[in-house]
Amino acid sequence: MESACSYEEVDELGVGLSGFVVRARHRATGEDVALKSLHREGCGVGGGIGRLLREACFMAAFRGHPFLVALRGVVRVPGVATDGDDDDDYSLVMDYVGPSLLDVLRARGRPFTEPNVRVAMRQLLAGAEAMHRHRIVHRDIKSENILVAVGSGAVSVRICDFGSAKSTAERSPPGQIPGTMEYMAPEVLVRNADHGVPADAWSLGCVMAELLTRELPFRGEDMADQLREIFDVLGVPDERAWEAMRPRVLAGEVKQWRAQKRRGWGTATGCGS
Repeated sequence: MESACSYEEVDELGVGLSGFVVRARHRATGEDVALKSLHREGCGVGGGIGRLLREACFMAAFRGHPFLVALRGVVRVPGVATDGDDDDDYSLVMDYVGPSLLDVLRARGRPFTEPNVRVAMRQLLAGAEAMHRHRIVHRDIKSENILVAVGSGAVSVRICDFGSAKSTAERSPPGQIPGTMEYMAPEVLVRNADHGVPADAWSLGCVMAELLTRELPFRGEDMADQLREIFDVLGVPDERAWEAMRPRVLAGEVKQWRAQKRRGWGTATGCGS
């Protein structure tokens, strides 16, 4: 395990609720990498390194795939313990790729062409297939978690940030059901803890729509409104289909929407509530 002192920080790439990513340069080789670290607050004893190693294990499973961000290793940031225990911080060392697809889309100010979207989606689907072949579900695929390679003439994208991923072999994945609402599949919105590969496929479909239109297909105000927008387009599931989703929430709302749909959304009273 290398020391983080071997790297010098260049700039900040992103900050999330659980951690942050910086661009760093190896002092000996001059090569740029991305370093991911967790915020210390709220990690608990051993929580930080445990979460990072979990993510590292997922990334190691498909190391070398061209459309998934590669793990280089783990580095240690020496700290000072006050109680005699190890107080070091740790960071993941990953390939530095380039800006996020979201940043590129915003900078363009216009949608991508259909040929470019076809190329990007072919790469993203290949990356997702590699994850799923190893029984790993990303659970937070979105344009912000897709990186665009810099300096390449052709379209080249890679999926990143596997901190929310789970293995389908796990009986009880840690933490709450993660994800970003606008990209969540219906089974995730209703808190089905057993959701799997189809959830990633749904998220990729949302990304494709975003690339073609610069708009997400569904943008609800909250979880219930997000689900309602989806059902308004795809149809409200009948009782059998609804129960097959193994929902934990929103049963009452769906029953009401089903009744409203039979009368027509526009004529139902309170359908905007």
